[in-house]
Amino acid sequence: MREIQYSTIDQEGVLASFTTSYVQKDSQKRKKSRNQQTLQIYSAQQLRKMLSDNGFHVLEQNRVDESLFDEQDSDRILTIAQKL
Repeated sequence: MREIQYSTIDQEGVLASFTTSYVQKDSQKRKKSRNQQTLQIYSAQQLRKMLSDNGFHVLEQNRVDESLFDEQDSDRILTIAQKL
């Protein structure tokens, strides 16, 4: 099996990932498949506002490893929110 992946991010913060996979068993014909997914990227502030606007109270925002979140230094957010 061989996979080739590349990603793009546009000015609106939409991350698009594309994966092409090749699978070949023994002398069988090689099979090719393509996958793609898109994700929207939000800042911590945008995420807090979005959750608040939809009836949630943000309890915590941490790094994924649960250490203290730093908006300037952290690239991933673990957000814990409660529906009001």
